[in-house]
Amino acid sequence: MLQVEPFTTFGIGSLFAVAASRQLAHEARLTNPYFLTTMLFFSLFFVPAVCYLLVQHPGWETMFVFYPYLVDMDAPLRGYPVIPWAAGLIMVFLILLSLVSGGLGFVAAHGLIRRGKLKAAQALWMTAGLVTLGIVIFGWDGRGWERTLFAGNFHDWHQWHLTGGRNPYTLSDFFSSAIFFTLIAVFTWVIAPGVFIVWRWVRQGRACGRPTDGLSRIRDRPSVI
Repeated sequence: MLQVEPFTTFGIGSLFAVAASRQLAHEARLTNPYFLTTMLFFSLFFVPAVCYLLVQHPGWETMFVFYPYLVDMDAPLRGYPVIPWAAGLIMVFLILLSLVSGGLGFVAAHGLIRRGKLKAAQALWMTAGLVTLGIVIFGWDGRGWERTLFAGNFHDWHQWHLTGGRNPYTLSDFFSSAIFFTLIAVFTWVIAPGVFIVWRWVRQGRACGRPTDGLSRIRDRPSVI
């Protein structure tokens, strides 16, 4: 899960900039309300959602690669973290990484937009989305899709690969598992405000016509949302 964070947030940040491309054509970098709204989105919606998913299901998807380093599999008291402050370390890493990479995505796309390279800015979020999808499907060993649709935890995954045989969980097990319903809640929390922001900014851009038309009207709005 942490492996896809830089690409996911970079893509979202660049997508937000593209959605407000008409308004950003004459806006300064880092000091415009669209960048502030993007950072608030990551802080209030994206980071809390991923933190919740990480704490509730630390052995899901690409987190399988980190789990053995956080939990001692042979300890008498199984489940205790090898590093007592590992959870806090991951949280800080996740917050900083999400905010930094998301901000970089917005700034990079904004720079291209100011130079009149809208298609290049669009290519940023599309490429980031494809890389994210590739990591989810292939992972680091070509089995990312199996981990993504695995209904068990790391212990189940580890035991399955020790004993061999067929996957102990079917696809129907995944769609009735706790991780599936957690994903629905998390994606709803993140996607709903994200879609609203993109829709709102695109609508504002269309209302102002050309990038140089109606600029004062955009700046006079009480809120970008």
